[in-house]
Amino acid sequence: MRPPGYRASRFMNDDNSLLFDATLVTVERGEGVYPPSWHGGADPDVDQSCRCVALIVLALAWLSLLASRPADEHCSTTLARRVG
Repeated sequence: MRPPGYRASRFMNDDNSLLFDATLVTVERGEGVYPPSWHGGADPDVDQSCRCVALIVLALAWLSLLASRPADEHCSTTLARRVG
């Protein structure tokens, strides 16, 4: 039985998502949209999920750094490397 609002993640894979392991657990009391004794809860691997978050933060910092450089500086540096 799936709770109301359940969305399958059949489109997520290693190429388009940051996936981490989880252990399936039973929701004992029922929480939110999950009915009591529903067998579809998950206990995520905290270390793996933290590494995924850290990767996102580092990627955003890198993108911010790239965006802060003037385009002409980047283009002239790249061009100088190719020509020079």
